[in-house]
Amino acid sequence: FLGALVAGAQAQSQSAEPAVSCDRIVLRGAAGAADGFHVVLDAVSMPGARHLARETESRPGRWRSYRNGGIAIRGGTSDVTISVPEGWRDRVALSWGGSRPSSTVRFGRCAASAGAVWNSFSGGFHLRGRADCVPLHVVVGGMSTTLRVGIGRACGEH
Repeated sequence: FLGALVAGAQAQSQSAEPAVSCDRIVLRGAAGAADGFHVVLDAVSMPGARHLARETESRPGRWRSYRNGGIAIRGGTSDVTISVPEGWRDRVALSWGGSRPSSTVRFGRCAASAGAVWNSFSGGFHLRGRADCVPLHVVVGGMSTTLRVGIGRACGEH
């Protein structure tokens, strides 16, 4: 019994997605769709091709390339989850708000502050190769969408 309990706890901890807390906000802003960013599901402000299609920086280790791409979440939004589809998880990982590279990152609900509706988090995309056109699954409350994001290269419409 104890062995099964320990094995279950280990499996849970390995599959647990990083949760980004409100104390990881680096900037609060009034506009979500400014400076080349676009808003997804009226709640997530993602960097566009202008920011992400540039060449990635090289790094040692499993994730050989990195593209900085901060993200903003509309204040007061219910939990937001951004993930890489299962078939892509050996090619790309995500990290925002100081989370370790992972296939899924979850943002808890953070309040908006006076005059600043969007809460921004630093982070970005980790790749095995130099560039890719990555599908991202975005879930906000009961709504979801999948978009393609060009990292280190353009890949067409988001």
